[in-house]
Amino acid sequence: MTGFGVVSRLASPGHHWVDIIDISEFKKSAEKGREVMFGMHHVLDSYMNRSLVFGTTIARRQTRFWKMSREGLVTTEPIDFHTEALLFIEHTARLAYASTAQLGIDDTAALTQDKERIATISINKETYFIVRTLFQHPAHNICSRAARICG
Repeated sequence: MTGFGVVSRLASPGHHWVDIIDISEFKKSAEKGREVMFGMHHVLDSYMNRSLVFGTTIARRQTRFWKMSREGLVTTEPIDFHTEALLFIEHTARLAYASTAQLGIDDTAALTQDKERIATISINKETYFIVRTLFQHPAHNICSRAARICG
């Protein structure tokens, strides 16, 4: 499993693998996409400012595009990226030029590298610091509200 691209504003020395735009999986045979689903699920579970994540599986010449959010998972029918190369290129270009909001990243919340704070959230020009998670409703479920109460 690998990733495609990093959001430019997150591309600092401290960026993390969950900052990637697209979780990609390359296989010799078409499987059910378990690894790419696990990767997308892990990003949503680990990164509190992500509301959705994209994925791509390539098995020989067959490609599928995936999108996972808190509402669920959708995927395309497999395409042959040799005969439908334009669709593959268009998909990749759309991801490359998408805004952070279109990529499912909440710009009002940012994870920090500071060990004393988990994240900072800006609301109406006020900045709040999250220092710990007090309660976490099963955010690891694919379809959940992912409620987190922080202090």
